[in-house]
Amino acid sequence: MKKLLSITLALIMCICAMAVDFTAGAADGENILAGVSYEYQVGEFFSSFTDNDGTLLTNGEYRGDGENSFNTIYAVSGVSVELRGDRENGSDMDARRIDNVIVFDFEGTVTIDYLVFRGVRRIGNRYTNIVSIETSSNGTDYTSIEFTEQAEAISGAPQLNGSNQFFDITANFNTTATKVRYLKVVLNTLDLSGSLQYLVQLDEVEAYGSVTGKYVPAAEVSVSANKNTVRPGEYITVTVLVNNITSPNGIVGCDLPLTYDNSVLRLTRCAGIFPSSWNGTGKVFGDATLAGSPYWMRLVCDADDLAANADYNVKESGVLGFSLTFKAIAEGNATITVDNVPDEGIFMMVVNGASFDNYGATGASVSVNVSGEAIAVEKGDVNEDGSVDNLDAVMVLRYDAGTIDLNETARSRGDLNGDGMIDNLDATIILKYDAGLIPDL
Repeated sequence: MKKLLSITLALIMCICAMAVDFTAGAADGENILAGVSYEYQVGEFFSSFTDNDGTLLTNGEYRGDGENSFNTIYAVSGVSVELRGDRENGSDMDARRIDNVIVFDFEGTVTIDYLVFRGVRRIGNRYTNIVSIETSSNGTDYTSIEFTEQAEAISGAPQLNGSNQFFDITANFNTTATKVRYLKVVLNTLDLSGSLQYLVQLDEVEAYGSVTGKYVPAAEVSVSANKNTVRPGEYITVTVLVNNITSPNGIVGCDLPLTYDNSVLRLTRCAGIFPSSWNGTGKVFGDATLAGSPYWMRLVCDADDLAANADYNVKESGVLGFSLTFKAIAEGNATITVDNVPDEGIFMMVVNGASFDNYGATGASVSVNVSGEAIAVEKGDVNEDGSVDNLDAVMVLRYDAGTIDLNETARSRGDLNGDGMIDNLDATIILKYDAGLIPDL
């Protein structure tokens, strides 16, 4: 059992590496609309019961919650919303009816199984009719959701003339809605008999499903380069660090998306930066190819008994991250970014120590200008990490053994003795150079 915890964590991170849109963040039964921002595309408020700052429907407060009590007739100011559903003039039902449109923005992508409308009042001239529910991934193209409505009278709520008047209404989706960024709800007061009542009155809207991209931020990421202007063929080193960590137990891993212009720069190496407390037990892995953009940089502590040893839980800034090597391959301006891209379903993740909950992070970027005359190809730097050492010799030996292939540039760098072959003789030259036994290649 000694290594079970660390192995499990590594496995979880590896699974995440297989897909950009992974599910995490909200536990089963958690309201994923809590604190989510929204706006009224159409919303005619009644009297003083307004919601102009867009907070009441997702602030977690409702009548009968233990803090806010019911009253007999009216809404509770600061908790309830009252929206007009009838203009009260004329005989034309369509002209009189007001359809109130509310759009919620999750900022990330979510999966929704059902909605709950809390504290709905359905009696007298109050009625809340769910006209439609729609979802969208981009805020422009919406899909209508078919649902089954279930109204349940709220136990303990005051009745009016012996009749129930306060209800929790559940809209069960006939089919789970996936990859939802925007949720549009349309409400009016058309009741079951076809009559149009005056006001929509409700306290809260909740959603249940799972978060697939958005995490509560618990760290900040910084991105810096050792130089901001380079020539084609030149290498730069970019440092990505996790800073200002606020997750409850520090962090023991991270999952960060790296985006850049791969027509101007080529990522040649990604190495981990670990705190001294990890004693070299950090593990770095990412996407199968360094050419991807985004390239997912993943790092995890691979030590024993993570939950029992607080020394592994990183809380300080600047000791955890990645050292990246880029080669400039063409003239142009390139921005290297490590950040969330909600519209594309890209989100950063840091792993909280001990409980291994997933949190988010805020990102940063750095710009690099590539211009001027290209520099000559460096002999011996087979892996293109900016140096000639035993790692290049290993690649040459693996190529000679047939276990890997090398691109044209790597092959031209690997043939050091000029015999047209890349083999153990070339590897020997590299090792001698790395050991200082020969002055140049």
